[in-house]
Amino acid sequence: MTDAGQDYMAKLDALTGVRYLRLRKGLWAAAEGVIFEEFNPALHVIDRRPIPPEWDRVWSVDFGFVHPFVWQDWAITPDGQAILVREIFHTQRLVEDHARDIRRICGLGPIDSLTGRAQPYAGPKVEGWDTRRPRIILCDHDAEDRATLERHLGWPTRPANKNVSDGLQTTQARFRPDGRGRARIMFMRDGVVRRDPALVDASKPTGTVEEIPGYVWNDKGKEEPRKIEDDGCDTMRYLVQEIDVSPRPRVRGIL
Repeated sequence: MTDAGQDYMAKLDALTGVRYLRLRKGLWAAAEGVIFEEFNPALHVIDRRPIPPEWDRVWSVDFGFVHPFVWQDWAITPDGQAILVREIFHTQRLVEDHARDIRRICGLGPIDSLTGRAQPYAGPKVEGWDTRRPRIILCDHDAEDRATLERHLGWPTRPANKNVSDGLQTTQARFRPDGRGRARIMFMRDGVVRRDPALVDASKPTGTVEEIPGYVWNDKGKEEPRKIEDDGCDTMRYLVQEIDVSPRPRVRGIL
């Protein structure tokens, strides 16, 4: 083993609790008091598959710099299933840099700073990406960050419904299989665009799926989550609140 490998293993050996079991022992363990008790990787985490272009798309964003900035691209099937197709989960980067990455990932050119118009995309073809303009871009409520994202993305955003108690109950219900045992919320296995090396080095979650087993209630009981490593779960909650509290008529279909 190299010196770097020995240092990394020493960091894993120093972990405790659920993170030690998951990262050191390779066991899919969940913390005591986990909020999404019915999360099952075998059911909810899926391999990448083509997304029909006519399916509804919703983007959800939670701003951060020290904590991760999270962008989630969700596809909604005609039958109402929610699939997390692609995700940015990264610290120490500016909102405008994330916006440029999003446009690049989607095969869109940058926004001209003088005209405010999108320039033609001149980069390499983005493989494995099937996208369309999102119906809604839901955002955390920071006005300055929203304005920056809109300016560099070229599309309007909308404040997310941030009711924590209602949102958690609605999202918990999403993890329960439907009457035929099918998942109602799913995550593509390779959804994270690029793993943040700082989070990897700190043995912290590098995406929403990695957050879920450690997303627990605070010490006051089942009223509010502990505000630690919750950025992806918060962003997911914005999405579920949008599609389940204000559902749209849908044509029946099956993934």
